[in-house]
Amino acid sequence: EIEAVRLEDHRVSGQYQSSGDRRPALPEMLVRAELAEPLAEDARGELVHGLAHALRERLRLRVEVLLGDPGELLRQETGKAKRVWEVTSADDPVLAVLDGLEARA
Repeated sequence: EIEAVRLEDHRVSGQYQSSGDRRPALPEMLVRAELAEPLAEDARGELVHGLAHALRERLRLRVEVLLGDPGELLRQETGKAKRVWEVTSADDPVLAVLDGLEARA
C-alpha cells in the first residue's frame, strides 16, 4: 500500500522507508520518503499532508510522513534504501537507527 500511494505522486522518488511501532496500544507507522526534486516548503507541507491522509485511509493506522531531499535516505550496499523497520520494545536496537534518521530529516 505504501508503494501504491507513493506512485500516485510524481514529486516523490522511488526511495522510501517505513517503521512500525507496536509499543503503543494503537500501532503507529512512520514513513520517510525522498522528494524526486527539491520542493518549496509550502508545497512540501501540502504533499506531506496528502500522503499521510492517503496512507491513514488505506492502512487504518496512525501514520506520520517525513519527506527528505533527494539522496537523504540511508542506502544499503546495493544502492537501495532499507524499506521496513519494526519497533517492538523500548530497548529495540532499531530505535538508535531510526533516531539517526530523524536527526538527518
